[in-house]
Amino acid sequence: MAVPADVKAMGGLLATFDGDRLRADDFIKEVKGFLRLNQDVTGYNLPIKKVAFTLTLMHRPQIAGWKHDVGNFLDTLDPVHDNIPDIWNQFLHKFAEQYQDSQKENRARA
Repeated sequence: MAVPADVKAMGGLLATFDGDRLRADDFIKEVKGFLRLNQDVTGYNLPIKKVAFTLTLMHRPQIAGWKHDVGNFLDTLDPVHDNIPDIWNQFLHKFAEQYQDSQKENRARA
């Protein structure tokens, strides 16, 4: 089934991420939900664009270096040949390593 070219993004504005580990899981869930809702919108289903979009939602000086490094990495990719699912999956993995709360289970047990 062909998707009309004039499909517009749906959903509300997403919250930005400021590096707060307690909010990292919720932030990524919101981003994934938005991208899922808009998967038929041109660009939102492309791995490089998913990462680039998510980076636009990340603000604050304490995360600027990490955001800059990821952006620089994206700039080295070929948008045709490198636009593979592993780009998005690797971003999610690196985001989790950097920002998701490693003490979440310990706090839940306490």
